[in-house]
Amino acid sequence: MVLMRTTPEQKRATLVCNESLMFAARQHAKEMADSGVFAHTGPNGLGPNARVRAAGFILPAWYSTAPDGNNIESIAGGQPTAAAAWAAFMGSPAHRQHLLAEVDFYRAQTKYGVAYLNAPNSVFHDYWVILTAQDG
Repeated sequence: MVLMRTTPEQKRATLVCNESLMFAARQHAKEMADSGVFAHTGPNGLGPNARVRAAGFILPAWYSTAPDGNNIESIAGGQPTAAAAWAAFMGSPAHRQHLLAEVDFYRAQTKYGVAYLNAPNSVFHDYWVILTAQDG
């Protein structure tokens, strides 16, 4: 999402798109649309940290290894445009902190993957997944 890189409030010095994170984001958006479950944890009990590890991204050892662990993901649903999704993220203190790297923990997460999925027959119709991570 270009808005994450260009907003003046962004605290990360750089952001680099990562294929493994893009893959994991796309898979989760599709999983939410297909299952009707809108959550960080999928129907199989796996959260973002486990999904990106399965996609081949090596997270730092101190990141949660719990099956439902999440140190890296923001999701939105029902917003038909990137601007609307970004406004929803910025209206949520936790998502804003994550996406703008307002704390040091997130500032080190300079790799990202973003997915958008329009699924007209699903509950939310539009799904947004943003993953940011630090190399392990």
